[in-house]
Amino acid sequence: MAEKYAISALLTSSCYRCSSDSGDPAKFIKCCLCNRWAHTKCVNLVGIKSENICNVRYLCDVCFTEVSALKKFINDVEEFKSDL
Repeated sequence: MAEKYAISALLTSSCYRCSSDSGDPAKFIKCCLCNRWAHTKCVNLVGIKSENICNVRYLCDVCFTEVSALKKFINDVEEFKSDL
């Protein structure tokens, strides 16, 4: 059931990188944080076999940047706390 929902959501979405909704649904990947869809080709993940794509925890570049900034902030706070 979840797989059917994911395919249906994909069919109404487009690649956030190239804005195209064309292509084989097996060649799309979804960001695990914001649920943006992208062609594997557009995000340089072309070597992943379509049967393994569900096992990949992918972060789009927007979420990756935000997570990286959050990790840096947490590290800065921890460093500040240790200096007190």
